[in-house]
Amino acid sequence: MTLRGLLKLVLAGGFFLNPILTSASPVYLVELANFACPHCNHMESFDPKIDAEVKATGGAFDFAPVRAKSQTDAAAEVYFAAREQGPRIAAITRALLFEAMYNDGEPLQSVTQGVVFLQQDWPKSEPAPNFQKMAAATATTPVQRSVLKAMQLGVSLGVSKLPAFVFIHDGRPGLVLERGTQYPTEPQLAAAVLKAIAQQSGHASPSSTSSLSNP
Repeated sequence: MTLRGLLKLVLAGGFFLNPILTSASPVYLVELANFACPHCNHMESFDPKIDAEVKATGGAFDFAPVRAKSQTDAAAEVYFAAREQGPRIAAITRALLFEAMYNDGEPLQSVTQGVVFLQQDWPKSEPAPNFQKMAAATATTPVQRSVLKAMQLGVSLGVSKLPAFVFIHDGRPGLVLERGTQYPTEPQLAAAVLKAIAQQSGHASPSSTSSLSNP
């Protein structure tokens, strides 16, 4: 998906990324993804529909970037730091990080590289975030905890292919749907996720824990 297409969805309100998700969600869903992953980039066109279906249940959909073996945590740190400045800033940051790492092949191995890229490519039609504050936030405990939780979730579940969708029940991971033999294409994976949302709607208890982000 192109940056222009993704930003069109973002700026039209297609994405609403809660920096802190509530705990009483009938369906709580986490997407594990990587900004350099072509399948994760292609999945972006299906995420607004998934997001809408989750929210229709009164639930919450969280996007959690994770690093590949040859990468650092810098892109994930920048993304989680951007979320602290609101959902619009987070959504545009997400689109630009996909543009840099997937479309342009930029490794963005440091926070400085990531923030500089955002400064240079931030849409002129959009109010710019506080980039200095964003860079500083990458080292804070809440952001570092969010990055670690995302990685731990993927490792604990043995996720081998991205994107992967994890349903959370009572604070614990349940059903996991990931790209692979059963769902080799993004449309097939999206259809499976939407079906699972419909099936699991209302099954989560009010005691479910909150998101990867922390207050």
